[in-house]
Amino acid sequence: MALPLPLATILLLAAGCRRPASSDSGFPTVELGSRAGSSIVRHEGLHRLCVAEPDLPIISILDQTSLARVDEIAVQGHPEQLALSPDGEVLYATDRDADRLVAVDLRSGEQRSVGAGADPVGVVTDDDGCIYVTDFAGNSV
Repeated sequence: MALPLPLATILLLAAGCRRPASSDSGFPTVELGSRAGSSIVRHEGLHRLCVAEPDLPIISILDQTSLARVDEIAVQGHPEQLALSPDGEVLYATDRDADRLVAVDLRSGEQRSVGAGADPVGVVTDDDGCIYVTDFAGNSV
């Protein structure tokens, strides 16, 4: 069965995006680091987007509507994948190069880290606040 709309249109409708496009590709854009976008999470309460930029190494905080950069979180290491705690107060980032998980308190900016296997890549939290990390080298969670 053929799709009646171009794929990009379907993606925008599925996401509920009603903002006008601002780039040649037809999608709103913002310029980030060279390897930016390895992960992006939406902070619903603050209407912000958190984007991992492992080459810089920072996590950019963007306004969800304008895509303007409103903050940067400098992290030691190279943030790869991101996840938010259920209450939205802590941002977790895997640091594959240092084999650790970094937790950033979004209110105070305090950072803590813990070893997370031999090659941590993906991270997700559940409603109870449990944190799950995939260990690429160990083929485990």
